[in-house]
Amino acid sequence: MKASESAAIQAAKGGVFRRIAGNTGIGLIGSGVLMVGTILRTVILGRSLDLDTFGFVVVCTNAVLVMRLIFRVGVGETLLRYVPDFLHNDDKEAVGSLLWLIVYLSVAVGALMLAIVYLFGGWAAQNWYHNPEITGPLILAVWMSAFFTLGEANNALLRFRNRFHLTIISGGVGSLVSLGLVWNYARLGVLDLGHAVLAVALADGVTIGCASLLWLFSARIWMRPSISQILLKPLRGHGRKIRSTLTQTSLLGILQSGSEVGGTFILGVLGTPAQVAVMGMANQLSRPIKMLQGSLGNAVTPEIHRMYAQGEYPKLAGFVRRYALISFVVIAVIVAVAFPLSYWLIPIVLKPEYLKAIPVFWTLAIAGALMIPFLPLLPVAVARHEMGQRNLVASLRLVYLGLASVLGLTAMGVALSQLAGSLSVRLMNDLPLYRRLRRHGDQAGANAS
Repeated sequence: MKASESAAIQAAKGGVFRRIAGNTGIGLIGSGVLMVGTILRTVILGRSLDLDTFGFVVVCTNAVLVMRLIFRVGVGETLLRYVPDFLHNDDKEAVGSLLWLIVYLSVAVGALMLAIVYLFGGWAAQNWYHNPEITGPLILAVWMSAFFTLGEANNALLRFRNRFHLTIISGGVGSLVSLGLVWNYARLGVLDLGHAVLAVALADGVTIGCASLLWLFSARIWMRPSISQILLKPLRGHGRKIRSTLTQTSLLGILQSGSEVGGTFILGVLGTPAQVAVMGMANQLSRPIKMLQGSLGNAVTPEIHRMYAQGEYPKLAGFVRRYALISFVVIAVIVAVAFPLSYWLIPIVLKPEYLKAIPVFWTLAIAGALMIPFLPLLPVAVARHEMGQRNLVASLRLVYLGLASVLGLTAMGVALSQLAGSLSVRLMNDLPLYRRLRRHGDQAGANAS
């Protein structure tokens, strides 16, 4: 192994919390730009559109999220799981082949999404939502998101290479472009359903476009146009494990987001545009918690996989424990400050008809906040090949959503199903997984001494 690579590995072993704090800070800066852009855009839409029109905007954008959820491939998690292993074994050809595989999957997923919306988009608009006017905006929104898989992979690769500052570029630019377009349409008095969907979808389009360009930067040191890499020959012998990780992490995304994205989708079919609008507004208001969750997860996940690949199990168990304690304290402070603030601020900036979203917002926010202290245990489950158990528990989210649908689906019903699902995963999977990890760390420490 080269001296420079050895020095990099040694540097990676120390200062885990320092790197996580720095990378989380970078993520929060980017999330702050996204949050400001998203909230201002939501305020403009909420002040310019009636409840039903805003509901159809949510229907179009959420339909794309459902497609992304169904066709999601766990490329980010797979990349972060196997690249450290391949590099630890000095197998750079396998890294390059894995990146080529991700490109192939991204193209296949994008083509499938576009084919489906062109074949069935008009039918769904007529028969599900009873509004043929959303066909054009729906097709446009799918075009903007079709190649989202490559964007997810690019961000994961940049995170692994500790280039967190580059991950904020794509989302920040997309958010600001979208906000500028919404503001301009509102200023000109032409903000309607079509223009609103275009402006919101453009955030995804610009983000994915920038991420695709950054992929050339982040992947070029390993990808080569060789026959061996292009045909994925270096991955022979790893195919079964890679397929398992892709499948299980994809299933995790479906189960974890199914009650949120799928709930809003079902609400659009079974409920009214007004209920969809309340759910959409609550989701937008809860974005700060989700962005904090994403920033912390992005910073923590590479460190977890690095420690696991290098066999530092006692250090890993200690890190998970300290992270959880610090997170609980920070989240408690944030909630204590934000709760009274929200009831003062939200009525100032939104129409009175949107105030029904506040209780739904807080239910979603609590569900998201409960996940933050346990974030390191997701990559631990991936590294230990224990995603099957986690997915089994996560499937309860869909059961809760089904019960809410039977009882008469509302925005609050969707939010409560997410809260119940979050509690179930924490109590039935994450806590037992932490106890297994701690025993593993204690045993490894005893063997080392």
